[in-house]
Amino acid sequence: MFHDLRWVLVYHDSWFSFAAELVAAVVVRGLLCTGCVALAWPGDVPRPPLRRLVGRSLLFAVFVAVVLLPWAAVAVAASRFALAWFLFLELVPVLILAPMLARGGVVADWWRGLPALRLVG
Repeated sequence: MFHDLRWVLVYHDSWFSFAAELVAAVVVRGLLCTGCVALAWPGDVPRPPLRRLVGRSLLFAVFVAVVLLPWAAVAVAASRFALAWFLFLELVPVLILAPMLARGGVVADWWRGLPALRLVG
């Protein structure tokens, strides 16, 4: 989603196209997440209905877009000035958030509890 947001921030020429591209990026990312979760679901565990997975993944994609949009804007601004050390400043929050967001779209209460040390590693 981070790189999708960077593309949306760069390749738009009006507020309308920005909004349309942002909505399209969120919907496509949510549907891709749904497909990945549905295909990777273990066979011995009953999978939730597809409608619930789609809703959960779309809500998660909206949440991630809201959280990462400021950092994507910093990334676009940093690339304009070609300051290499900004790359580290923009990626630190993404790397910190990645383990916490890894369960998003898979389980309903993904925000509860800390990620496992194995996942962080």
